Amino acid sequence: MELASKLSFEGPVSPATTFSLVNEKSTLPMVEPSQTIELIEAIFLEERKPVVVFDAFSPEAITVRLFIAFWPSFRRQFAATTFALSPRSIGGRNFDLIFSSRDARSRFSDWDGRKIDVRKETNPRHRWSIQIAERVFGAEWPSLLKEDTLGELSSGGGEADFRISLLWNELHTKLQHSPNAVLGLLDIANSRAKRSLDAIRTLEPALADAAKRAVVQLSPSDAWRFLYALTEKLREIRLNLSAAKVIRAAAIKLAERSPEEALANVPIVSSGKGKQLLLGAIGEGLSNFGLPELVETLGMLPPSELLLLLINNGSFAEATLQSMPQFAEQLASEIEYSSAAVQDRARRTLLRHLVRDEDAPLARAIFPLLDEQDLVNEAKWLAKINGYASQEIGRVLIDRAAQLGQVAVLRDIASHVSSGPGADFLLSGLVGPSEEGLTWLISKHDLSDERKSHLISRILSEVSPDRIRSIAAYDVATDLLTLLAVDPASNIELIDAFLREVKQNSEAVVRTLLNILPHATGESQTRLSRRAIEALLAQEWPDRQSIIETLLAQLGHKIDISSIIRVGLSKAVPGTIAAANISVFNSSPEDTRVRFLKNVEDFGRALTARGAIDYGYGGAEAAAALLWDASRVNPAGFVKASSSLLPFVMKSIREPAGPLIAAVFPPVYHELKKADEAPDFLRFFLFVDWDKCKVARHDLVDQFLVSDWRGTDIALAASRAGDAVRILRRIDKLGGSAVIETIAENISSIPEPWRSDIGQAIKGI
Repeated sequence: MELASKLSFEGPVSPATTFSLVNEKSTLPMVEPSQTIELIEAIFLEERKPVVVFDAFSPEAITVRLFIAFWPSFRRQFAATTFALSPRSIGGRNFDLIFSSRDARSRFSDWDGRKIDVRKETNPRHRWSIQIAERVFGAEWPSLLKEDTLGELSSGGGEADFRISLLWNELHTKLQHSPNAVLGLLDIANSRAKRSLDAIRTLEPALADAAKRAVVQLSPSDAWRFLYALTEKLREIRLNLSAAKVIRAAAIKLAERSPEEALANVPIVSSGKGKQLLLGAIGEGLSNFGLPELVETLGMLPPSELLLLLINNGSFAEATLQSMPQFAEQLASEIEYSSAAVQDRARRTLLRHLVRDEDAPLARAIFPLLDEQDLVNEAKWLAKINGYASQEIGRVLIDRAAQLGQVAVLRDIASHVSSGPGADFLLSGLVGPSEEGLTWLISKHDLSDERKSHLISRILSEVSPDRIRSIAAYDVATDLLTLLAVDPASNIELIDAFLREVKQNSEAVVRTLLNILPHATGESQTRLSRRAIEALLAQEWPDRQSIIETLLAQLGHKIDISSIIRVGLSKAVPGTIAAANISVFNSSPEDTRVRFLKNVEDFGRALTARGAIDYGYGGAEAAAALLWDASRVNPAGFVKASSSLLPFVMKSIREPAGPLIAAVFPPVYHELKKADEAPDFLRFFLFVDWDKCKVARHDLVDQFLVSDWRGTDIALAASRAGDAVRILRRIDKLGGSAVIETIAENISSIPEPWRSDIGQAIKGI
């Protein structure tokens, strides 16, 4: 009681003295709490004013207990006097608490402070009045600080902070009965000048427990409002994982129990800052419930809210996209016009689920958000998940690769995926009709020729005829043909179109033609057969004669004989090949050969245009046979062909000219016999005698004597001209007796009836 005596007798005028209260606990006098209710309310629960208490039974005991109960910061600022007969002040301010007698009441009449008469009964005006009075005056040792679980008083604070602490404690006691109590606690923690994160951390178990109870005790609508309020008050707080899991699990359970109510609360939930947790939980709960039953309800959600559900729960997103593709278009439109944050979350959440054609609208909205690495990752994911099964997704992938300059990178990735409709569509799109792409494809050794053929076929079948013409000019054009011919049955029309633009008849072209011809029909077969014949006529090829003869037989009347003659005897064709071609013409099937005979003028012009008889004696014999036989089919043409060919042949002194002389001299000679004037086409002879035949005979013999022509050929020409005696006699007369003997020795090589005619002529010399 030493402190009490000092307070009572010495007052504030004595020097400050330090007291130890450790041993005072058992000696504190008791004070009836009911007498102090109004005092407690005046000090702690109402507007702060100086207080005077009249006729208190034990002012010293009341004062001691108050000062012991005060928290340090409050105690330092509180001034009290246990007895004064009038208002008093210290340091220029009123005492906070004055005890006085009733007789001195009149002296406080003009005082602005609170006046309390303890003898007058009063009822508590505040719910904490009795509680505080019991703690200060009814307890063995008064203390208010130990009830400060919020920590408001230990770090300083006034009576308002004390009231907040009381409210905190009160709400804490209600946690087991009312989930909403936790919302009040969070409001208190969040309302502090410095957010009380420590207090919130201590509440985490209670938060989780309140969430579980709310789902059970409240209606679905009220429960969603509670969870919404809870997450809003926890914004920017990173909860302990276990607490967050419990809250999320409670929301999932609530969504499973009443999915329609969950969807009805999406607009509210999606407006809050803590929406990710609850929207994700709603999505999870709906997925567990079963989406097919909610199609109509989901369809009533605005696209923006449906999108938020999707991007906050991957399972819900996957299930929705798979079972309800009808939402893809509107979701894609929503993404396109959403904020960058929503777009980014949509990219991260939805991208891995865009794997089917039905997802293409969403892919068109999300793929433009991908950077180079995202695109590569997506290409690898699609390869892994379904081998690029969706062509529509592949199309969007190609477009984005082109925009980012990543075509070559994706091409390499796609080339390692097994062949399939989607994979081949993607790879062909990444290769494209460019020379660079096609060159890459041809050189890709780890791709089979069969797959290359299929890819090239896809690419070329989608381009215009003009583009085919451009591709045919690529350096790799023949390689493309070779690969197309790997699957000739499927690529006939494409090869046909391509060959029309490839002008060179290279080895690859010939090989391609021969590979595809067995599969061609109709006009394509005719066109390709003609091209094959023309190609073979210009170059060496194994078994070429047999192949050409077969093709000629197949084509029949569809053969363009003039073109074949022109190609086969072109100056660009080597002599040995030209000889073989003439042999083919001569040995072709009868109906085909007749067509060659009808075109004898073209044949003669082609022989003349070569400029040299470089196809050997055998070739000359075959050519002569065609020329001579043409007289039966096209007599007029035979005469014209002979007359144009004879001057050229007469100038050649080489042996191969002989058979041609035997074929073309006779018709010209016969024409000279018919008319007094030589026709214009026979003006190549220099007629210095009225006997034009004589001039022709002499020119023939003169040229023979200076050439390497065989005597049998001249003898045949003479016999066919109907003047064997005079022509052979002139040869003998001009010193050619040895020639006559050689003819006689080899007369068996001359066919009948000319052999007998020549034999008679030799006997008459």
